[in-house]
Amino acid sequence: ETYGQMFRSVKVDRGRHSIVWTYRPVSLLWGGVISVLSLVVVILIGVVARPRIQAAPSA
Repeated sequence: ETYGQMFRSVKVDRGRHSIVWTYRPVSLLWGGVISVLSLVVVILIGVVARPRIQAAPSA
């Protein structure tokens, strides 16, 4: 239901109640997955490139 054409609402009888609204958009999940994968790629690039950097002759 909505209240005032704007807010989500739920009707409850008198008494003590606990109502929990959760919002978990799929875009948040995908954003987290992409962020973790990007971090893994950056770490792998650093690990692979590190031996090359250390092996370079100093001037």
